[in-house]
Formats: sequence, structure tokens, C-alpha cells
Amino acid sequence: MSPLKNANLRTILRTVGVVLPAVGLMAIASIVISVIFGETYAIPPLLLTAALSFALGGALYFRFRSADAPQLRHALVAAAIAWALAMFLGALPFYLTAHLVPTGIEADNTELSYFRDMTNCFFESVSGFSTTGLTMSPRPIDLPRTLQWWRTLSQWIGGLGIVALMLALVGGPGTQTSVLFFAEREDRTHPSILSTVRTLWWLYVSYTVVGIMALWIAKMPLWDSLNYSMTALATGGFALDPTSVAAYDSLTVEMILVVLMLMGGMNYAVHFQIVRGRGNLLWREPQTRAFLLLAVFWFVALFAENLVALAAVPLGDVARLSFFQSVSAMTTTGFQTTMSLSAWSGTAKLILVAAMFLGASAGSTGGGIKVARGQTIVHGLRWQLRRALVGRSVVVPLQSNRHSASDEEAHEQLQAATQLAFLWIGAIAIGVVALLHTVPQGWTLGDVVFEVTSAQSNVGLSTGITGPTMSTWAKIVLSVSMFTGRLEIIPTLLFFHALLRRFR
Repeated sequence: MSPLKNANLRTILRTVGVVLPAVGLMAIASIVISVIFGETYAIPPLLLTAALSFALGGALYFRFRSADAPQLRHALVAAAIAWALAMFLGALPFYLTAHLVPTGIEADNTELSYFRDMTNCFFESVSGFSTTGLTMSPRPIDLPRTLQWWRTLSQWIGGLGIVALMLALVGGPGTQTSVLFFAEREDRTHPSILSTVRTLWWLYVSYTVVGIMALWIAKMPLWDSLNYSMTALATGGFALDPTSVAAYDSLTVEMILVVLMLMGGMNYAVHFQIVRGRGNLLWREPQTRAFLLLAVFWFVALFAENLVALAAVPLGDVARLSFFQSVSAMTTTGFQTTMSLSAWSGTAKLILVAAMFLGASAGSTGGGIKVARGQTIVHGLRWQLRRALVGRSVVVPLQSNRHSASDEEAHEQLQAATQLAFLWIGAIAIGVVALLHTVPQGWTLGDVVFEVTSAQSNVGLSTGITGPTMSTWAKIVLSVSMFTGRLEIIPTLLFFHALLRRFR
């Protein structure tokens, strides 16, 4: 049977075709930035990116528009393919701008030279759309404003997701919104998926505008305020200055960013309820309460370690540094107020690894395995201990998030959470082994574990390993980790399983 006559493949490709124009819309919108800053040489790369995005998306959709409606398994594979293609398309503005820039401008901007290598462009795009924040640009501030904006926009869109963007714009019965939505996100505010998506975007845009205004009032330049508000709320972490947030040396700026990062790391269904006047959910909703308690725990743990490891640093500075970096890690944002994480103690880095591994809330823009799954595993362990203490003859319900579950349901919940955690650890282990064979001597095992965990949890904190001088293989390893973290393990495995079975 011809591959294109395969019913599953036709359904998947039609679904991919619905999503791909998102990159084209981003490129068209970005032309405004090129015009404002007089970077007309960046307009053709954006137009070419848009044309390819619309052409590929349109060709897939119209060629297979008569395909069967997608089921969840189709949508999960389609989401993986759509994200991979979007990341490739997102690399084109970097690559084309670096090659089409006028000679005079290129001579004055050596930062563009890094993006004459397609591997660097793809890495930057993957890092952007996955909201990771690791970068191939040592000095992003020297990039053209159009590319600075493209980095920021990719993270901002990647925070809620390209599927959510297209559903908000063209959602309707013909696009099978429910299936597509649950292939990418977990939060729901309305019975209608279309209403949910549009509410999410309304909240997201509103928070971004408030963040821009707050940072501007705090004396951050307007352009910087725009970029940092977008990447903080998306828990992305792309910075303009090579020293990240440390460049501003402002406690006010740091506290505003902490609020934005925490908001990005919370479930957006909770945000919706809070906006409607149910502010008590900040403490009453189990996952949100755990998330806020973890913020305190990670800070205390890191502060206690740094009190000893950074004994020469004033107490107030240790507290400020520990608080910002712990929030940046647990929300999987990746902003830094220090450029010397490689010099931090092994214990401090281990605390950050643990915070990055667990990550933010389910239904947020953050990464990691998510607080909700961590809660399920903890409740499950407590349940198993109680069962062992009272004996098998006594029925012990699993009390999780104030809900009782039957014995069968309890096993299903535990199995799902523990399997994902096991797969997550396994993927990190594979990434660590692969990266260890590519980094130069001098980097410790702890540094490599930190870097891979940061990539897979979509954080972006770095001990210094990541950079344009990395080997191509190292860039590929971290790109795969970032992609896997953004899509999560199951869709990625389903994609490869579908390939092996030829989409049967």
C-alpha cells in the first residue's frame, strides 16, 4: 500500500497542515519590527519563511482534507511532527538573515556569523520554541533587532504552544479542536475548547502587557521590558545581555521577573479562576499550594547551602541570589543573576537539578515532569506504606488532592506518573552519556548532568557548556533533549513508534 494511502498517515498530515501556518503568521507579524528599526534586509528572510510555512501547511491540509477525523493518538504524533517542522522553519530567519545581510552590516556585526551555520540556527529555534533558553549567541544584544525579536517571539508563542495559537485563530469543528488541544496542553477553563484557548490567550497577553509596563516603570528600557516580560511569562529565559538579568543589577527588576516567572509556572486554569475572584485558590488548589511551598523549600535549601559555599558574599546578596536562581530553576525559566554557576558547589547545583527536574505546574508554560505528577508519586508512596502497615485484607483508598480513588484507579494513576518519571530519568541518562563523549575535558559529570537536565526540562540555565563552539553532535544531543522535554516523552515515543510501523 502506498504510504499516502495509509489512513492514519493522511489524518496525521492533514492535522500537521492545520498547525504549520503559525510560523508564517509569526514571520509576517515580525516584519513590523524590521520596518520600525530600518532592518529592511531582514524582510526577505521573513517573507521566505512565511511563504514556505503557508505553502507546506496549505499543501498538506488541502491534499488530505478528506482524511478521517483524528483520534488522540493521531493528534499526539501530528503534534510531534508539527513542532519539529515549526522548529526547522523557525531556524530560517536566522540562517537567511545571516547570509543575505549586506556586507557592510555583516562586517560590523560578527554575532551574525554564528548563524551562518544551520546547526546553530536550528539549535536556537528549538531552544526558542521549546522555551528552553540555551543559546548559540554569546552576545544577543549585538544581533539585529529583528532576530532579537524572533528569539523572544518564538519563546512567547512556544509558551502556550503553536497548536493553541492556530486554534485561537482558526478553531472550529473542521479542525478537531478538542483532540488537538489535549495533544499539547492540559489546562481547561471552559467546557468549550475554543473558548478555553481564547481565554488562555487573553490572560497571556494581559499579563505580558502588565509585565512590560512594570519593568518599564522599574527603569528597564522599553525594548528590554518587551523582551523580558515575554520570555519571563513564557518561562523561556532568552536574555538580551550576555550576563542575563545580572546586567540590570536591580532588585526591583528581579522581583518583577520573579512574579512573572511564578505566574508562568502556575496552571492557567487557576489563573482564570483567580481573575474571576477566587483568589483563595492560590492556597486551596492542591497543585498550586504545593508549587508555592516548593518555591519556599528550594529557596531555603539553596540559601542554606550558599551560606557556606559563598561565605565571602554578603548575607543579603546570598539571599537575593539564592531566591532568584531557585525560582528561575523551579519555573524552568533559566534567567541568571550570576554567570558563575559552574563555580557553585556540587550541592548547590544538585539542588537546582532537582528543582529543574520536578519543574512547574501542569497546565503552565513551564517544563519538567510537573508538580502534579510529583504529588501523585508522593501520595502513591504514602498509600503503599499505609497498605503495608494495615495488611492486604484492609481496603485503603488513595487520598490524592482531596479525592479518593479505587484500588484500580490508584494503580493507573501511579503507573502513569511513575512510568513518565522513569522514562524522563532514562532520557536524561541517555543524554548525559551522549554529551559526556562530546564535551572537552575539564567538564565534570555534575556539569553535564546539570546541562542535560536543564535542556530536557526546558530551563536554559547553563554551567557554560552550551555555546557556538560546541561540537555538532553536542548540539544535536541537546536539541533532542529540548524537543523531548517540550513534547514530553510519550508523544516523542509515539512518533518513533509510528515511524517504525509505517503509521499503521
